[in-house]
Amino acid sequence: MRETEKHLLVGLGNPGEKYKNTRHNVGFEAIDFFANQHSLVFCDSVRFRGSLAQGCIQDKQVILLKPMTFMNVSGVSIKSCIEYFSIAQEKLLIVCDDINISLGKMRMRMKGSSGGHNGLKSVSLSLDTEEFTRLRIGVDFPPIEQDLSGYVLGNFTKEQQKILEELLPFTSLVLKEWVVKGIAPSMQLAHSYPDCEDE
Repeated sequence: MRETEKHLLVGLGNPGEKYKNTRHNVGFEAIDFFANQHSLVFCDSVRFRGSLAQGCIQDKQVILLKPMTFMNVSGVSIKSCIEYFSIAQEKLLIVCDDINISLGKMRMRMKGSSGGHNGLKSVSLSLDTEEFTRLRIGVDFPPIEQDLSGYVLGNFTKEQQKILEELLPFTSLVLKEWVVKGIAPSMQLAHSYPDCEDE
């Protein structure tokens, strides 16, 4: 296969049981769901400081990555993977949480600022660009009385988890659309979700 046919999909989150099912780990959840849907199995990789899965979807080679470096230095893991597999910039997609988007909604963009997200900030710094596709999954803005760090590192309520579980299958469809058909069709699909927003 040509190098540009390799697609790298990255879910951002923090490693360890302590952070499992927290709002900041939505990227991990989305990538895990996608992997399960396509029978892709993750294995720990010392080289990439993360958990890696590989396979094919239709005629496209797919690489899934969950950095195990903690959120603030996710870019180190991603850069090493990009360099090793010679991933083209337009074939990188990052999945992450976003407090500025309502729970049950998502937003897909080809580029943009980190929006205060430390994971995206690390990716931008490591790659020296903000021009990479990102799929942001809403987790709601924290209540006034709660600090941001405590909120994003906190667990979803049962009601919130149910909303997320209803969204993940559609998120998986969007990721497949991106791999198979490219950015324009996948953005159109992402923004067609009933509860989605496109600003």
